[in-house]
Parts: sequence; structure tokens; C-alpha cells
Amino acid sequence: MKALNPNGEFLFMYKGRPLTTATFNRRLKKYCKEVGIPYLSSHKIRFTGASMLYNSGVKPIDIQPLLGHSTLSMTEHYIGQRVTDRDTSQMAHILK
Repeated sequence: MKALNPNGEFLFMYKGRPLTTATFNRRLKKYCKEVGIPYLSSHKIRFTGASMLYNSGVKPIDIQPLLGHSTLSMTEHYIGQRVTDRDTSQMAHILK
């Protein structure tokens, strides 16, 4: 990065260009090995973060903008079966 641009669109840069996912994951794997922690790909970290938010009670509609998904169905697919399971259990609780 030649100069810090606080209004820039990208957080991670390489030679003034956005860092690719593959390059990011290679570096992440290297750094995880160096500090002795298990490697998880950026996709797995993203999925885990979304799942943790959902499991903490955050609604998919509120997770959607954090993930940058254009549709709610994409976010629901991302967090998977958990949406249906939680909605079913919440509805059962309401009906008691």
C-alpha cells in the first residue's frame, strides 16, 4: 500500500491492489503455523462468525449486511439449518 487511504474500499492490499482470497488464505495459513494455532480458511472463519451471531440470537436480517449478502436467502443458506431449527423451537415456545 503506497499511502493510507482512510476512505478506501479495501482493508487488505497487496502492491496497491485488493488482496485475493487465495493470497489471504496462504498468508493466514503461514501465520497460524508460526504461532501454533489451527488454520481455518477465511470462508470457515466467516461462516463461524455468522453462526456465532445467529446462535447468540442475532436475526438473519441483521447478519445479512455484515456479510454483504444481496439477499436474505443467501444469508439463511450460509447459516444453514440453524435458521429453521431456531424458528421452529421459538414457535413451539410461543404456542405453549
